[in-house]
Amino acid sequence: MQRAALALALAVCLFGPAAAGPAATGPAAAGPGAAAAPRQSEYADFVSALNQPRFSRIAGVLTSLGLDKTFSNKELKLTVFVPTNEAFAAAEARAPVSADSLTSNRSLLQQLIYYHISKEVVSAPLPKGKELPTMIAGRALTGDGMTVKAVGSVAQIVDANIKAGAGLVQVIDNILIPINMGGIRLPSFLG
Repeated sequence: MQRAALALALAVCLFGPAAAGPAATGPAAAGPGAAAAPRQSEYADFVSALNQPRFSRIAGVLTSLGLDKTFSNKELKLTVFVPTNEAFAAAEARAPVSADSLTSNRSLLQQLIYYHISKEVVSAPLPKGKELPTMIAGRALTGDGMTVKAVGSVAQIVDANIKAGAGLVQVIDNILIPINMGGIRLPSFLG
């Protein structure tokens, strides 16, 4: 019973109302053999950096939560670990609950987003064993080169050190999960 509740909470985190954002368009979505547009490495702010087809899902989540206004501040000194649309799709494939049934828990979705944000500006490769405090009090990620370790998942940095105003975007290939699914322990923000 407790495991099912935890799985449901995790799925709500992954599939908030905007997580099924628009399909990618443009050269990156055109398929094999299509010319990929060169990737820019510097943007005015986080909103500008995320305004790309490969980030449409997380950009949609930020907008639905009203965080796009905050992330348009070019003075933010943060590191944001940004999952690609493919990372969201892989999480959907593993989820035990349908995305359509999980549209009501904005608070958990916001906590998941905050877990992807470090209060420090940290360039990759990340210092081995460095704790990266997140926007969730008492929760940290751990750096190890091009790997980011979370409580319940691990991600690889696949596109590093994209400047976004005063901060950095590190593009990752997985969703960072603040819940240990194997140990069945609820993090403090879940009660």
